[in-house]
Amino acid sequence: MIFLVEIMLGVIVLFEYRNYKIIATPTAVLGGVYFLFIPLINVFGEKLGFLKIEQRTMIWFTIFVFVLFLSGSVFSVYYNRCLQNRNGERYDLDEKLMRKEGLIWWPFLFSLICYVISLLQVIQRYGLSNTKSNAFGPFAHIGFLSRCLLPFIMFYFLRTRKWRYLIAALVNVVALIMFQGKYHLYIPIAGFIVLFLVTRKNISIKKILLAVIGAFAAGIILFVSVYTIIPNVLAGDVSWDSMVGGMYYSVRHFFHYLFCPFICSNEYFANPVYRTMEEGVRTNFNAIDTLLQQFVGQREFFSPVITLWPRVDTLGTTANVGGLFSESVLNIGYFYSVLYVAGIGVFVYYFIVKCLLKGRRIVTAMCLAGTIMMSFFCNYFSLLPNIECLVYSYLFDVFLLDTKREIKGISFRKITLKWGKSQ
Repeated sequence: MIFLVEIMLGVIVLFEYRNYKIIATPTAVLGGVYFLFIPLINVFGEKLGFLKIEQRTMIWFTIFVFVLFLSGSVFSVYYNRCLQNRNGERYDLDEKLMRKEGLIWWPFLFSLICYVISLLQVIQRYGLSNTKSNAFGPFAHIGFLSRCLLPFIMFYFLRTRKWRYLIAALVNVVALIMFQGKYHLYIPIAGFIVLFLVTRKNISIKKILLAVIGAFAAGIILFVSVYTIIPNVLAGDVSWDSMVGGMYYSVRHFFHYLFCPFICSNEYFANPVYRTMEEGVRTNFNAIDTLLQQFVGQREFFSPVITLWPRVDTLGTTANVGGLFSESVLNIGYFYSVLYVAGIGVFVYYFIVKCLLKGRRIVTAMCLAGTIMMSFFCNYFSLLPNIECLVYSYLFDVFLLDTKREIKGISFRKITLKWGKSQ
């Protein structure tokens, strides 16, 4: 069955590449993830003590990837027709981003300063070891914009080799790690990978493999930092045995995080609508539900946390994440999940195609691309902080990046902004 599923996933990814001529589309990315992890878990994961992915789960993964492919096919005809009129050339995103360099850098720097201030407020109120998910106040909300723009700052560093971009990106990464919200870091990194791929006309397989290896390395470094280095330093225990033992736990925990959504999907696909349909809808649309409760003044907030914790390994370790596909089935059933995934697919493809052809809504497109790229792990489209970042990205595009203005420079002596019309 694995061999048949791998063939089907490979064919879908190849057809997607044939439609868009790039590998940074939602179907290509998610299809590639499942193509890689299904044999990795069932062959090598079992040797580490993890359970296997069931045949039914593999089939449903393939079906939902195909649904995503169909939602993207809606735009592929228009996309290819536009490319034919342009002799196969996409919009030059690299040129626009370099022209709008100041317009991205200064808002990022301002929002980063706000985010650091928010971190200091949280440390002062809750302590250094209790910063997780405790961001509050206007500085935290303004600081979310830095997360949206982080992929572009990383892009500018690779493009210009200016140290200010590297330093600012590292400060942002450290702040994100200190807040201990791992997905707040993973999504911008995924967005940067997509941005890197779409701004390069000729990408070799070697560079793609290096990007994948780099993403794995970044994930391991993040887990070692969060679960070993930071706790040990705070506890004052930096002995060799303690560090080595912590690193072994961190690396295994990293693979646990990678494998658990695929393995948990065995249970989630077997239990459609495990609560009530109303609760499932409120879970999948939790961001909208939370805002409605806030606006009408009822404040009857609903927790979207999944209460079903399947076993993922022979040690009895459990988890409660399954990715966009299986979590949707768990909450709203198979039929509505197909419609839900198709709707997300159309929404994401619309902005990506608009970005590739017209160079518009770039920040929104990269935010959506990073989000759906990480959707193999969790349904991030249901989380309010993610939707908030998406709104900020769209507003930034509409009122700044896609306008005919750009920042030529800033004079701190006179505290004036020098604006200029883009050519």
